[in-house]
Amino acid sequence: ILAVIATIVEGITPYGFDNLTVPILTSFIYYFVFI
Repeated sequence: ILAVIATIVEGITPYGFDNLTVPILTSFIYYFVFI
């Protein structure tokens, strides 16, 4: 699951997302994974 998240993040970042939005998205995903 984490590898898929990493590939998604690497795919999203070049498309112009800010450096703040990606960690927020990953933090929400981590909350969904651990809770």
